[in-house]
Amino acid sequence: MSRICFSRNLKELADLLPEGKQVVVLYDKAVSEWVKKTGLPADLSIGLEGGETLKQWDAVARVVDRFMNAAVDRSWFLVGIGGGTVCDFAGFLASIYMRGISFGFVPTTLIAQVDAALGGKNGIHFGSYKNILGCIVQPAWIFCDPDLLRSLPLREFRCGLAECVKHGAIVSEPYFRFIEEEVAGYDPAELPDATLDRLVRDSQQIKMDIVEKDLYEQGERRALNFGHTFGHAMAAEEPSLSHGQVVSKGMVMASRLAVRKGLLEKAECERLEKVLARCGLETEYPYPENRLLPYILHDKKRQTNYIWLVLLRRIGQYMIVKEPVDSFGL
Repeated sequence: MSRICFSRNLKELADLLPEGKQVVVLYDKAVSEWVKKTGLPADLSIGLEGGETLKQWDAVARVVDRFMNAAVDRSWFLVGIGGGTVCDFAGFLASIYMRGISFGFVPTTLIAQVDAALGGKNGIHFGSYKNILGCIVQPAWIFCDPDLLRSLPLREFRCGLAECVKHGAIVSEPYFRFIEEEVAGYDPAELPDATLDRLVRDSQQIKMDIVEKDLYEQGERRALNFGHTFGHAMAAEEPSLSHGQVVSKGMVMASRLAVRKGLLEKAECERLEKVLARCGLETEYPYPENRLLPYILHDKKRQTNYIWLVLLRRIGQYMIVKEPVDSFGL
C-alpha cells in the first residue's frame, strides 16, 4: 500500500522524492502559487486545467507528446499535484506511459485527500461515460497538507464532504455522527485543526482498510461505490453537476430504493438526507429516473443483465446486492 504522509511541513514533501531521479510535475494551474512555495525541483513541469474535461484521451495525448519531446523515460518520477481529476489523470498517465513510471500524489482538495488519491484507481472518461478507461496502480506516496483545505472554495469543500459522509454511512456510525455534529454546516475556515484532521484521517483510514482487504474490487471494495452507480449516471446526463453533488444525489437515490425494498428504515434514509443537505449538498434529482437507464446499462460495475449495487441496512452498515438492471424501478 501507499505511504500516506500527513503533514503541514512542506519540507517533508521534497524529502519524499527519490534520490537521483529526474522529476516531472503535473499540477493544477489553480494551485500554481502553492506549487511554487513547495520548491519542488522539477526537470519538467506541466500546468493542467483541472476539472472533468481533463479526463479525456486527447488531454492524455497532449501530455504524452510533451513527455516524449522532453525525453521522459521510465527512470523518471512523476508528481501529480491537484484535486481529484488531476490525481486521476496523473496516475493514469504514469501507469501507462512506457508501461509505467513511479509516481506520487499531492492532493490539494478534500475529495482528493479522502478519496481520489487513495486506493490506486486511476482513470479517464470515454466521452460522457465516467472512468471507463483505467487501471489499479498504487502511488509510492501521498502527501496531505490539511491546511490547504482551508483555502478551498466552499463548493469544492462540500464536494469532498460527500465522500466523507459516504464513508461514515457504509461502515462507521460514530464517524457519520462526528460529521453530523461537528462538521456539517460549518465553513472549513472555522473548523479547529483537530476537527479538520479527524475528518481527513478517519476517512482515509476507512477507505484504506477496505482497499487493503480487496484491492481489485472483487468483494468488499464495492462498498466504496455507494451512490456512485446512480451518481455517475446523473453526471453523464447532466455534465455540469459536480462529483460531490452527483454522489450525494446517488446516495439518496440508492437509499430510497433500499427503503422501497424494505431493507432500510425510512428514518435512516431521512437522517442521511438531512446530513447531506446540512453539508450544502443537493439531495433531489428533478427528472424521471428512467432517463438514467442508458448510462446505468454502460456502468463498469454491470455484469450481463445485473449490476452490483450498494445499499444501506442502517447508517454504518451496508449490503451489496446483485440486482437485475430492470428491477431498479427505472
